Amino acid sequence: MPGSLSFIAGTKMEVNSFTGFEIQPSGRLLKTIDERRVVWAAISRAIRRPNRIDDAATGILYLPIGPEPVLGQLVPNAQLKADALAAYEAGYRAQPADWLSWDLAAFYNVYNHLPAATFLTNTVPVTVTQVNGIGAQSYGAELSGTVEFTDR
Repeated sequence: MPGSLSFIAGTKMEVNSFTGFEIQPSGRLLKTIDERRVVWAAISRAIRRPNRIDDAATGILYLPIGPEPVLGQLVPNAQLKADALAAYEAGYRAQPADWLSWDLAAFYNVYNHLPAATFLTNTVPVTVTQVNGIGAQSYGAELSGTVEFTDR
């Protein structure tokens, strides 16, 4: 309905053996400008839980440290947290004609608790394990459209 404002909320909840209880909420706001135009915004949280490889993988590695490869030992880390993403999105949809519609969406993502390899070089072989602690950001926009050349 033109002029209407809608709020949509939801969540995904899970219990897993790696990080316990995780909640991934999402909220969306949709404003209908008229019968052919809509503007929207959303905020969501998502996770990537550690897996068996992160939690229990062991192995011997050849590391390219210095002029000669160094022998390394991969040590698992059962204390890893889930990677977390906070996603912020906004968009605009329009259908200027019955045969043409287009969408413009922008996003900004903030990542926390990303795993990174740490190296203990005072051990023989060098010990390599993953720890949480890296953050990252990404942003961008996308434009898409639909054109119906015929009624078929």
